[in-house]
Amino acid sequence: MNQWDRESELTAYALGELPSAECARLEQDLSDEDRRQIEETRAAAGMVAQGLSAEPPAGLTPLQHAAIESRLRARRPAPGDGRLGLALSLAASIVIVLGTFMGVLYALFRHRGGVAATGPVPSTVLIVPEQREPRDAKPAAGASLRPQGPQAFVAAAQHPVSAFPLQTDASGYARVRQYLAEDQLPPPDSVRIEQMLNAFHYDDPAPASEAFAGSVQSGPCPWERGHLLARVAIKAREVPGGGPVAEDVRVQVRFNPNRVASYRLLGYDLASAAGPDGATATSGQAAVALYEVVPTPGSGSDEALTVAVEYRELAGGSERRLDFRRRDDAAGATEFAFCAAVAEFALALRHELPPDRGHFDDVLRLAEQGRGRDQGGQRQQFIELVRRAKDLSDT
Repeated sequence: MNQWDRESELTAYALGELPSAECARLEQDLSDEDRRQIEETRAAAGMVAQGLSAEPPAGLTPLQHAAIESRLRARRPAPGDGRLGLALSLAASIVIVLGTFMGVLYALFRHRGGVAATGPVPSTVLIVPEQREPRDAKPAAGASLRPQGPQAFVAAAQHPVSAFPLQTDASGYARVRQYLAEDQLPPPDSVRIEQMLNAFHYDDPAPASEAFAGSVQSGPCPWERGHLLARVAIKAREVPGGGPVAEDVRVQVRFNPNRVASYRLLGYDLASAAGPDGATATSGQAAVALYEVVPTPGSGSDEALTVAVEYRELAGGSERRLDFRRRDDAAGATEFAFCAAVAEFALALRHELPPDRGHFDDVLRLAEQGRGRDQGGQRQQFIELVRRAKDLSDT
């Protein structure tokens, strides 16, 4: 099967258009990158479906046809462009014929990092009704879109254990990009910290023999002097042929009251963060969480926090527990810096930081430090997004 057919098959699978027998066959050899594409396609399709249900998009005028065609031809796929190149090539032949569905394609490109992701958007291209979700819209199953106020700090002595779900949702980052592409700062309630953190690929270690790998990095909190940030990353093993890795999975973070006075989990709502029910982990699944920590006075040599993944082996197997501690290396420092940049950006957009400080400048500095290998150019796109938000906030 060539790459073009593979792309079509993955898209059909993501949208539930593949027969059951074909689904079973495909699931046997899904790679980590395949699963990321499937998740992104489903997230984009969900956003578009909600927008289209509210107001069908209008057809395209001849001028708009020409503008889109010119824009797509200007972005010809290079040999190393991979899926994005294929997507853009496919779009060039489809959007002119199916103008009524331009909203779908446009939202998908913007979600996947394509058209209008890194620069000002010409007014001739912004031709579809707004696809943003209304404030009173009901969230889709598994989503969490209700207003999210600043989380309170929790005393480590009274509540030493925190938890966060392994399932992630990156749609919040797509919404932020959509608003900024239209030269608007997003409404504070639409900015979801945990969804923005989990919208990026991270170079965290993959499991060698166990079902999961985990790591912890910590450093100074850029927006609050004296506080620390702790980044927790969990990744499931890549199973030959894909599919489930473990059942009844729970991620727990245990804080040491001798080192930590209080903490708060950035993002999530109380229902999902207080103690999520165990779920099935799939091949290559990954999640990142960020904690803001208030250290206790003094110092000590013991760990400030440890991370545990509890799970049950497949088919009613035995219960297992894996413990993970701090990771100190250059790669970990890079990932920590980028996560800190994303979190500070989200907090600034949510108006949860003092307005008299140069938070956007801090974000840009941290994002440059955390650029790393920048797989697919995601982090450079984020940097351009921050610059756009900074310009809008100054006007």
